[in-house]
Amino acid sequence: MEIENKRIECVKQPKYPMPEYDPWTGDKNPLLENRDYKSHKIIKQDMKFEGLTLEELYSLRSRLDGMIDQYEDGFIYICNVRSYGSNWVQNLTNDKTVQDLCYRYSGDEGIVDIYTTNPTLSVDNYGEVNYIVSVEDYKKWEEYQRQSDLIQRIEKEWENLDEWISRKGTAVRDMFSGSYRPHTPYYSKDQLAQVKIGFDQLVIDWVDPVSICIGCDGEDEDN
Repeated sequence: MEIENKRIECVKQPKYPMPEYDPWTGDKNPLLENRDYKSHKIIKQDMKFEGLTLEELYSLRSRLDGMIDQYEDGFIYICNVRSYGSNWVQNLTNDKTVQDLCYRYSGDEGIVDIYTTNPTLSVDNYGEVNYIVSVEDYKKWEEYQRQSDLIQRIEKEWENLDEWISRKGTAVRDMFSGSYRPHTPYYSKDQLAQVKIGFDQLVIDWVDPVSICIGCDGEDEDN
């Protein structure tokens, strides 16, 4: 069976793009009323899949997947993924692709921490879901956290080394426990002091992310 009305038609798309018609029911999308429009190409065709070959269905699925991945709902989704010792960031543009990513990394394969400008995001997620006012606020907060973690890590390294020296002097290895002398921190104590001075002088002019857990990992917003 052939797909009818396969020609691509240029129509108007909302400021925050969304389908003019529901692709499964064919009903008019009620959210399009009273919205600003801009030119955008979308595909309008009758959704009749019966009789298509496997190759045609696979091609159609790939095409739809691409359209879903590129769909913008007007919000920002910064997804920090941790999986098997690797860390990376995926910047997504709609909540459906965010949910797909959360399903892919739902604990066993990894964890996704989400930072979004969507205050009502509802996803099932093993990791964190946080609301941010803007990307600029998020980046300032992220840099603050990075410096704070660095200072704490270097302080701990110096604490371990000083404790070793006070108990075992210049020994490289403890003959009883088999443990080795802690390495010398990359930052000297003077350099660490300078880093702490700069950190203390940072101007807190951003809004911290706020945890939202509507629909995340079976929790509700009261928990």
